[in-house]
Amino acid sequence: MAYAQSPAQRLEAKTDTVSARIYFRCASSVLDTAFRGNGQSLSRLRQALTTADSTRIEAVTVSAAASPEGKAGFNRRLSDARAKAAADAVVKLTGVSPEMLRIISEGEDWDGLRERVNTYNSTNYPPQLRPDSVGLTANAPAAGLFDAAGLAERKAQLRSVGNKALRDYIRRTVLPDLRVSDIEVIFSRFVPSLPEPDSIIPAPEPEFVPAPERLNPRLSRSPRLSCCRPTLSFRLRLPLSRRNSPDDRPFSCWSQPTWPATFWPFRT
Repeated sequence: MAYAQSPAQRLEAKTDTVSARIYFRCASSVLDTAFRGNGQSLSRLRQALTTADSTRIEAVTVSAAASPEGKAGFNRRLSDARAKAAADAVVKLTGVSPEMLRIISEGEDWDGLRERVNTYNSTNYPPQLRPDSVGLTANAPAAGLFDAAGLAERKAQLRSVGNKALRDYIRRTVLPDLRVSDIEVIFSRFVPSLPEPDSIIPAPEPEFVPAPERLNPRLSRSPRLSCCRPTLSFRLRLPLSRRNSPDDRPFSCWSQPTWPATFWPFRT
């Protein structure tokens, strides 16, 4: 059986999240779209928010951080500037009001550094870097690495960790991943909701209309005459006077059957 939707169809809001990560150069807060795929990340963010016709942005969170090398005060101001640069890009990209943005400046990202270094093992580092010199052995993370209570102790440990080759590797590979700004947008899309079973109205069955009866063309014609019918014609002669009559009768009447030429049934 076919079903038809109710005329009062409701729209259901489906919540989704799209995110993007923006990378910054060392000691810089300039958002360079040509650096590490920043332009592609912003394009994907814009495409996700403009694909649907009915999209409503619910919340936007922008966070930024700085790598922990260098002076702490400078890194704090650098983190604030990166968060502002990313927030301005989001406003320009999506047209959302700045009051809807939630901006978080994390400062120096020691947690990110600790997570990345402690999860590395001997297979992540080149063999010549000797990761076991700082306790980074396979399947055994370094205990207490960058966990000092004081900021000065953590800075000193970062400057003296491992050997020079390992410190250079961390500087080139690990620290650039901490100079970032993360953008998270929560938005809603309105799609037609499925009707409830009680709201499903069965579509009316199509009315049966019989096909018109076709007449046999042979039966619709007039039957032909099977024989010819003769026509009788009468001629009446009246005498002008009695003496003009060949006999003594006052008048004479005679009849002669005639056949129409087209219906004459016999050939002569």
